[in-house]
Amino acid sequence: MKLLKKHVFLILALAWTCLIFRFSMQSANESNVSSNFVLDLLANYFPILKEPQIMMTSILIIRKLAHFTEYVILGLLYTKASKAQSWNKLLLLGCLVPILDETIQIFVPGRSAAVVDMMIDLSGYLTGLLIMGSLITLWNTIAKSKAGSK
Repeated sequence: MKLLKKHVFLILALAWTCLIFRFSMQSANESNVSSNFVLDLLANYFPILKEPQIMMTSILIIRKLAHFTEYVILGLLYTKASKAQSWNKLLLLGCLVPILDETIQIFVPGRSAAVVDMMIDLSGYLTGLLIMGSLITLWNTIAKSKAGSK
């Protein structure tokens, strides 16, 4: 149990990576259904999103935000999982996962790889890495200052 607790963020990060790859394995039709589901949810609050002249742009933005968000989460998890804060390994991982993600899509009916998506993925990952790295640094600084004041 102690070993599981020690590696919980690594397990979560690996599971999240598998989920990202699973999304990449969705056919174009399945992917469109997911995007339309999110659009329908948002349209409950912002009906303008379903206007014919705006709908295609809305779906495009939803898809790109999904890329960014899933990789922010991945960056958060892998940074938290990395105890030694080995930035080189984290950066390498941040480059490899989007490349594999887009490569998978080449082999899925109706899907293709996009360099723009890789760049969005990488920027999301780096954002997650910076957020978690900053939080860890802040936490450690506060802990040191509390320990020093005792």
